[in-house]
Amino acid sequence: MIAVDSRMLVVVALLACSPAGRETADTTSVVADTSRDSAARDTTAPQWIVRADGIGPLRVGIPLSAASRTLGEELRVTQAGCDHVNPATMPEGILLMVIDDTIARVEIDSAGIRTTEGAQVGDSESRVLELYGARARIEPHEYTYPDGHYVVVTPPGDTLHRIIFETFKGLVTTYRAGRVPAVQLVEGCS
Repeated sequence: MIAVDSRMLVVVALLACSPAGRETADTTSVVADTSRDSAARDTTAPQWIVRADGIGPLRVGIPLSAASRTLGEELRVTQAGCDHVNPATMPEGILLMVIDDTIARVEIDSAGIRTTEGAQVGDSESRVLELYGARARIEPHEYTYPDGHYVVVTPPGDTLHRIIFETFKGLVTTYRAGRVPAVQLVEGCS
């Protein structure tokens, strides 16, 4: 004869006989899976949240030397006029556009780096429109229209900054934030 803990038998019997018990167990499993998925998707550390005027502690319009001090690493461009830097202290998928030794825009090409409102690469165009409401407008993408669009977000009362999401077949592929006109340049420094 096998020795079985009587408390275990009672729990198993109750769960097996109770439809509510099975539903609760199923719901718990779904909630746990959903929480795990949300945690995996929301990987943006608070210091790297993107705004129309910058990311985390960096604001567009500051000199490259000030950005270097803020990040604690020396940032250098290799081309005069316009170039990109990829700070080692920032998560992968973030580039800073530098024009005339000044941070002009932030470019994001990877999921997990969110805007203040929660938008990120991989989101649907409809979600971005829902998050930003009347502040967002859709424009045709210069190269991929009709499948591609720009969702251009203008912060309230701000005529200098934008967030521009590039979408293809309804999904955000990249986005950028910064000062006009740099944020509007389609091909970056090209």
